[in-house]
Amino acid sequence: MTEVQDVALHMPPSVDPGGGAAVVVSVVEDEEYDRLLTDLWVGIVLTLMVLSCIGCLFSCFLYHAFRQWQARG
Repeated sequence: MTEVQDVALHMPPSVDPGGGAAVVVSVVEDEEYDRLLTDLWVGIVLTLMVLSCIGCLFSCFLYHAFRQWQARG
């Protein structure tokens, strides 16, 4: 009985009758994980771009306000 268990543990997933389903589930989970990471990076990059644009507009507004204040004084 021990020999059969040892052989079953060392069989590759393509030969093991019960391991094929685990390989398919693993591939699907890897694809979902990759998709999640891609979506996460896209969200992070877009958020940083929006924050950069807001910062740029704010600095332009401050420069304009400073120039007006300087011209009055």
